[in-house]
Amino acid sequence: MAITYDPETADIGEVVKIPAADLVIDPNVRTDIRLDKSFISSIRQHGFEQYPVGWRDDDGHVHITTGQRRTSAALEIGWSLVPVVIKPKATAEGDRAEELRILTQLRENEQRAELASHETAAAYQQLALFGVSEDQIARKTNSTKQKVTSALRVAGSESAAAAASAYTLTLEHAAVIAEFDGDADAVEQLTEQAEKDPAQLEHVAQRIREDRLDQEVIDRLKADVLEAGATPLTSWAERDELAPRAELFAHLCRADDPDRKALELSDLAGLEQLFGWIRQGHRGDADRGYTIDWYVNGWKKQGLAQRYTYSSTPVAVTDEEKEAERERKRTKREAKAAMRAATVVRREWIRDTLLARGAKHDKTHQRYVAGALLGAIGHLRHHDKGEYLALDFLRTDDIPETGHYPVDPITGHHIVAPGQLAFETDLHNADPVRVALAVAIAQTEDVVGEEKADGFGQDPRTARYLMQLRDWGYQLADVELAIVTDAEQRIAAAQADDETDAEVQA
Repeated sequence: MAITYDPETADIGEVVKIPAADLVIDPNVRTDIRLDKSFISSIRQHGFEQYPVGWRDDDGHVHITTGQRRTSAALEIGWSLVPVVIKPKATAEGDRAEELRILTQLRENEQRAELASHETAAAYQQLALFGVSEDQIARKTNSTKQKVTSALRVAGSESAAAAASAYTLTLEHAAVIAEFDGDADAVEQLTEQAEKDPAQLEHVAQRIREDRLDQEVIDRLKADVLEAGATPLTSWAERDELAPRAELFAHLCRADDPDRKALELSDLAGLEQLFGWIRQGHRGDADRGYTIDWYVNGWKKQGLAQRYTYSSTPVAVTDEEKEAERERKRTKREAKAAMRAATVVRREWIRDTLLARGAKHDKTHQRYVAGALLGAIGHLRHHDKGEYLALDFLRTDDIPETGHYPVDPITGHHIVAPGQLAFETDLHNADPVRVALAVAIAQTEDVVGEEKADGFGQDPRTARYLMQLRDWGYQLADVELAIVTDAEQRIAAAQADDETDAEVQA
């Protein structure tokens, strides 16, 4: 059982007016005391609402352990005597005494002017160095384990601690920067984002994570191209420059083959002027959608022929038209990449915040479920899909793809759908509103997050859904905000037209 404070036996100390010259401010977790004018003015007019606490050493000096800001403000004002509650010095020695000091100062400071995130991180780090575990720190400071983990990550990162000190960042935001220690470009990008809009940090970080994973695949495929003795191409510009004089390997056959059969990949060996274009596709496919399209230049001289003939004359395209088309494709790829990253962050928020176990749900959540059942506007969905996504939101146990499934004792039918099986096993005691909301949202997410859809990242029909998530507390990514802003502008324009029509009719 934890030891609790007993006011009957506790030594409450004695208030003594100490000469300013006899005061010593002990080390404190607050490295920036932030003596703002309003705080000093309050002390000057009203004095202390609560006295600083300290202990007296053998030389008569009083060491301030809690109340650093108040004592500093009194000295700044010029008080010759400072009232202090004198208590016995903690009996613990060495690291244990320091541990008690830090815990006391954390409690005292966090219940008052909030510590800056880098200060909290440094204090937690000191506790960890004294051998206090993360669980113990969380328990002793009434913090969450996640906050402690984030704080220690920030404290161990010079770049994250510096950003937290320079800008108003939460520990969670600073921890995002700490994740990318060692990647100077990523840290610079995130630090710039921290200065501009910290709320978008997680979205920017997810884009960087996605780019890293893409680059890993590209590097591996590039190595495959080089191993085949070919030249790797990684941009549309390179591919467009090559296309007029080269042919896709898949469109070639042996010139002496009357059946014009497609070549095998093994036929790549020995070909000259071979190029491998690393093409970007849908992330849901293998290798994050990246594949190699092989091109052969000078294919006629190498005994190859086209499997297909084309009778139409190629349309001449100007350089300006080519560049405009490349820009259109770049813009579309950027929008899709931004929405892919936003989808990851959005779904994490849905799973970990909106649908967290024990989260409170009100009538707006029930109304959303009703709208989904009715197929109301803003509830985009694929019928009979989204079950696995709903189960992921609910964090149910893994559902087997194959094997023996239980039989419904009434109908005698096997339960085969993952949602049915999960409901029979994991969800029968669950909060029904939470389950229904997860299924309703998953149906919409299954459409909104479908990368293969033509309007992925640009579909205005997702605006109502994103507006609802924003109302529930989700921080929209820039790409999502653009969709919502466009919709709000359309709504405003429509309302203005209605008002104009009403005035004309009047």
